Amino acid sequence: MNRRTAREITLCLLFNFSFNTEEKPDELLELYINYFPDAENGIIPEEIRNDAYISATYFGVTQKLPELDSLIENAASNWKPERISRVSRSILRLAVYELLYVDDIPTKVSINEAIELAKRFDDDNGYSFVNGILGNIVKGISKGE
Repeated sequence: MNRRTAREITLCLLFNFSFNTEEKPDELLELYINYFPDAENGIIPEEIRNDAYISATYFGVTQKLPELDSLIENAASNWKPERISRVSRSILRLAVYELLYVDDIPTKVSINEAIELAKRFDDDNGYSFVNGILGNIVKGISKGE
């Protein structure tokens, strides 16, 4: 499975988690795998279960939620947290986790992939919002904030 597909699946998992934060992430992963809606495209549940990117990123994001959400909320200073859509928040959590914890993905790639996810899954203005927030976060990271 290519990284883009793995990233989309991870986004779906994170979006689902945003509705079920009281559930255990590993149980939600198993539910997703058992009812995976895209099997006709050749992705089988075992590929999802065994994909290193999906596992590391999904579980990493769920473990680092307070830190990631704090960075997102600080970068979105003019937005109340509840105004950020679940899709945008899930995309941002994924991208910020990549920026901070996944060494083999360049910053520009993480940002571009997040924008593409927002274009595909968010509303018409979602991609520009995601781009602006990630830009603020990258500036803060480079300044050491």
